[in-house]
Amino acid sequence: MRAALVGLALLLPAACQPPPQPFRSFDPAREQPLSAPASPAGVLVRAVIGTPQPVALAEAMAQALTRRDVIANTGAGNLRSWLLTAVAETAPAASAGDILELHIRWDLNDNNGRPRGAFDQRTHVRAAEWAAGAPALMRRLAAAAAAELAPRFADANAPGVTQRTLTVSSVDGAPGDGGVSLRRALDGALRRRGFHVSDAVVDNGIVIAGTVRVSRLNAASDEVHIAWTALAPDGAVLGTVEQRNRVPAGSLSRRWGRAASDVAEAAAPGIARLIARAQVVSSDGARGTR
Repeated sequence: MRAALVGLALLLPAACQPPPQPFRSFDPAREQPLSAPASPAGVLVRAVIGTPQPVALAEAMAQALTRRDVIANTGAGNLRSWLLTAVAETAPAASAGDILELHIRWDLNDNNGRPRGAFDQRTHVRAAEWAAGAPALMRRLAAAAAAELAPRFADANAPGVTQRTLTVSSVDGAPGDGGVSLRRALDGALRRRGFHVSDAVVDNGIVIAGTVRVSRLNAASDEVHIAWTALAPDGAVLGTVEQRNRVPAGSLSRRWGRAASDVAEAAAPGIARLIARAQVVSSDGARGTR
């Protein structure tokens, strides 16, 4: 059971694969429409110039920055958004014909156009993976660059952004101890990603509510569907992250054990991206677009 769920984290970024799909977490910006506007500050990541798949690396970078508590997206910015641009260059490596030397220049400018930092990323990549925009490669490049760039974004997150307190409320429909164990596991996963999480619902906070549906497919397997819905302080739905998997029949009827942690760790990045895109209301209420 745990082996099936551990594999989930590696498959999360895949877009469309034939069923069964192990607890795939849908990017709410594409799969589940949000009712909230773009974040009031944060960083707009532009498509990377010089790459065969320019949007893929930009999206991976936005996700990597979000995991480091930087409000980032590749869609619409606003009047306060900072701008992250990049230019990539490749050359054949001397060591092997299918290996490329890669240089990516990342440049950060604030909302007034002033330079706020730069990073020269140099590494080696396989030519076929680079040409295809292989998801694993995009994530690896983005994670390395985000580790260098994230500390320079402190001011981009600061102006007027209210960090909402999150509360993981009830998880309904889970068999066995899933209601309790999933709630605790997601609470911990969000805390580890830097969110302020309260055990009780607070004024002006965001509530994460979970629902679980287990359906018997045949004598050997069940299908599990989990939906995490984020609710704004006024009750409006901000978006939903969904997960699906097939598991041995009856395997979740008692203790979820490590499976709950695996589910939470796989869901947390999608929830973090959802919250970042839905970050609401600067202190003066400005919501201009750019």
